[in-house]
Amino acid sequence: MKSKKHLKRLLILASICACLFLSYALIKDKLILENYNYNGNEEPLEPLSDKDFIVKNGNIVIELGSDYKDLEIDEKILSISYANERRAYDIFVFENFTISSTLKIFMITLTTPAFETFRGVRLGDSILSVFEKYGIADSSENGLYSYYYNYKILIFYVDENNTIIGIRLEYV
Repeated sequence: MKSKKHLKRLLILASICACLFLSYALIKDKLILENYNYNGNEEPLEPLSDKDFIVKNGNIVIELGSDYKDLEIDEKILSISYANERRAYDIFVFENFTISSTLKIFMITLTTPAFETFRGVRLGDSILSVFEKYGIADSSENGLYSYYYNYKILIFYVDENNTIIGIRLEYV
């Protein structure tokens, strides 16, 4: 009698293990599929590249790593501050964005929806638009979704409604 109960328990345990194995297989496939467009396309998303560290507003283009002196914009500088008394770097605050620079632009922070990323994401968009255009973030924590490429980082700040409230591009 004990052996039948034991056999029955083993069969139940084997069934549970089989279900877990199948669940893992389905989750694994789902994770692989997350690297593809959410629009149902089977084409993989384009991997991050240097062009993903460009922001634009019409003809105005700002590229991380470009020379600040070559920046051609019509916006008025609202304020300039320095990192310390030695002027380690300058912070230029414009109406729609902020730039941190030595001679080269090493950080861009978007502050309004006037500018967008190279792939067309702007403040006010849903985090889902980020996932559709960039895929799953390399890291995410407390409303920050980060994508890394070649010592650069692209960060999307998201509020409790999953709306983008900030975008920052910088060297790490």
